[in-house]
Amino acid sequence: MIRNAFLETASEARALIATRDVQRLWNEPSALRGLTVGSLAAHLGRAISTVEFYVHVALPDPLPVAVTADAYYVEVQLTRDIDDGLNTSIRERSIEAAIEGHAAVVAEVDRSLASVTDALADEPSNRNVMVIFDIVMTLDEYLVTRLVELATHIDDLAFSVGRATPVLSEVTRDCVLGALFMIARRRHGDVEVLRALTRAERSSGGVFPVL
Repeated sequence: MIRNAFLETASEARALIATRDVQRLWNEPSALRGLTVGSLAAHLGRAISTVEFYVHVALPDPLPVAVTADAYYVEVQLTRDIDDGLNTSIRERSIEAAIEGHAAVVAEVDRSLASVTDALADEPSNRNVMVIFDIVMTLDEYLVTRLVELATHIDDLAFSVGRATPVLSEVTRDCVLGALFMIARRRHGDVEVLRALTRAERSSGGVFPVL
């Protein structure tokens, strides 16, 4: 179910990246500071190609305990500081990929999507992967993190080019919102989450950012 949702959402991302609106505005600023529409599109494509990459990474022996999607985001320690080292490296890769142009990015997305489609059909349900910072997860939990990235940046890219955000599948929406809720609990604590959802006047930050 999660694998099908990932492939469906990845196809939505591909369709958006391939639009004439994205091509026309390729070198214009996007909704994300420091990224053009083109570099945002390239970054969106990486939510697909990273799966292709990590299914081929050798697993450690002994195998550590696999973490959940929400724990992954806490361990990676993403920040809202765009000059943070991790954010800078992500941005630089995206800018470099966008230099190749719209057609090249679409072609790379097509290639990686076809490769991932084949790979996911062959991987067992209990498959583990080792991802960034040597974090070990089940493949399906890693796909939840990719759904978070896909959904978030599909919205960013659609907004950047003046298009309506595509309505993603119910499974995708459940996975993404469920993961974000659990990340919020880990980062802010249950009391703050309760207050943010029900008592904004007592919440330390109103509606707070999760990622």
